[in-house]
Amino acid sequence: MRRKTICLMLFSILFLGMAVPRASGITGLGFGLRGGVISSLDDPNTELSIDNLPLIGAHLKVGTLPIIDFEADVSYSKKSYDYEIAVLDTTVEIDYHDLSLNASAKYNLPLPLVVVKPYIGGGIGVHLLGSKLDIAKELITSGELEPDFSTTKSSFHLLAGLKFHIPMIPFDIFAEGRYTVIQTDPKTKYNSIYAGLTLNLP
Repeated sequence: MRRKTICLMLFSILFLGMAVPRASGITGLGFGLRGGVISSLDDPNTELSIDNLPLIGAHLKVGTLPIIDFEADVSYSKKSYDYEIAVLDTTVEIDYHDLSLNASAKYNLPLPLVVVKPYIGGGIGVHLLGSKLDIAKELITSGELEPDFSTTKSSFHLLAGLKFHIPMIPFDIFAEGRYTVIQTDPKTKYNSIYAGLTLNLP
């Protein structure tokens, strides 16, 4: 619990530092929603790969320079899958979930395009991971599986995307891909693809 509290406090400080820059440097604020899928993520509890893991989230954008945007986002993913316990000769259902808090910097590539704006970037995050089995702990004899697994780990990510902006319309549509590495043991690495909408504040 103490580790979770420290991680959340650190992220909150970072979030506030992004959200309250010097007024003279702000070029744009916005918030929005996103949704997509995660592919080839290994559950750190069972080490099985989970495909097509749904992802939903929300974000806050802070523009401080004409070509650089800072963004804070919260994302949540959850999926149930079957796991075979060989020592019990049975299959159980596992509920996997991941709540992540992330901070990113995005560099808008200076290309002479009006509507489509490509960008690249990266950042850090905190992940609250969980994996729960519908089975009593005393029934598992392997000692390698937790019936109610939970942990908090830091991460870093790289991203690239396209932003679609139509003049005189107060929102942007974007499509983005992200490669994330969570500091579990062994490391959890996965790709995510999502799209969303950002409402730009006046």
